[in-house]
Parts: sequence; structure tokens; C-alpha cells
Amino acid sequence: MSDLFGAARRASRPRVKPTRAEIVERFGVSDLKSPRAHLCFRCGASTGLGFGSLHRGTKIVFACKEHFGELQ
Repeated sequence: MSDLFGAARRASRPRVKPTRAEIVERFGVSDLKSPRAHLCFRCGASTGLGFGSLHRGTKIVFACKEHFGELQ
């Protein structure tokens, strides 16, 4: 489809939420001294809420209160 000026429109597709595993893989940190540690994966706010366990060999993802629900 195109509009009056001939510019093609992008087909709108439903936004797919990433899975928890995808979030951990992309935003997880394995070193607590990393610049991304203690920052929310979604908005970058400083936070202490973390999801994951370094003792089990998985990465930790930090999230603020508003975005922590995406990890559960």
C-alpha cells in the first residue's frame, strides 16, 4: 500500500514479547562490576532487584519495580 505521496507503508505486525531466556541472554551480566550491573534492562534506572544466580552459572538481569514482572 502507499499513501497520497507514494510512500510505502510498513505492514503492522503484532509485537512479540521476548521470553525470559532471551532477556537473560541479551541483557544479563555475569560480573557485578560491569557497567550494566544494577541498571534496569528496560529503562536503565538504577536498581537493586536482580533475577538469576551467579552461583548456578547463569547471568543476572536487573530490573526496576515496573519491569520486574517481565522476568517472572
